[in-house]
Amino acid sequence: MTDENDDASGRGWLRRAGRRLETAVVGCIAALPFAVAFLPVLPGVVAVALVLLSGAIAVALVETGRLPVSYGGFFRWALATGVLSYAGWQLARLDVPPSETGVAVGCWILGALLAVAVANYRRVWTRLTA
Repeated sequence: MTDENDDASGRGWLRRAGRRLETAVVGCIAALPFAVAFLPVLPGVVAVALVLLSGAIAVALVETGRLPVSYGGFFRWALATGVLSYAGWQLARLDVPPSETGVAVGCWILGALLAVAVANYRRVWTRLTA
């Protein structure tokens, strides 16, 4: 079934809504360690708002084409950011939520930077093996 058939049958809006929801969830996954890092200094409601706001921003950027990455690349980056940030916390022996906000944010930034290589693994592998 093509997108034209979906639009003709009225299901195109459902696909677009599902895509936006997926993008928002992925944006929230990437921001979760960042928000948790600030739990010791921010109220929980503000930390949750950070996660939801980042998801909304991710939807806006990906859907409007202002974020020049594919959805798959963004998805891999977000998941790798969450996993690598948490791994950094474990290596630094931080509690969850961490009591040392500076170290926790540093782990999140490092995880997000390392996640770029994970998201672009094909390009990185090509350069390494060329």
